[in-house]
Amino acid sequence: MRPARQLAPAQRALATAASPSSLVVFDRNAKVAQRERAVRNLELSRVTDYVRNNVAESMVDRLLDIRRRYSTIVDLGAGAGYIARHLEPGMCDRVLMCEASRASRGTAV
Repeated sequence: MRPARQLAPAQRALATAASPSSLVVFDRNAKVAQRERAVRNLELSRVTDYVRNNVAESMVDRLLDIRRRYSTIVDLGAGAGYIARHLEPGMCDRVLMCEASRASRGTAV
């Protein structure tokens, strides 16, 4: 019987990463900057509202499938409040809308 061959541990890295320790999966500052840019040109930002609206409607529809009353619904990255628009009356006691972009905080309708 032959001895088992030892394999080198697999290494994963992105082509742009200098080393695995410098890999940034989610850059919060970049995301906030993107949201700030979008708010500066609301007319252009509203072009894709139908996508955000459809996603919010689908999320709320899934919550309704659970058939319970929620004490609090948290909307992270609330933006213009797409989730809150689709919530049914009596579905929850309160909605907590969180937004990292200071400029986006006043855009909820």
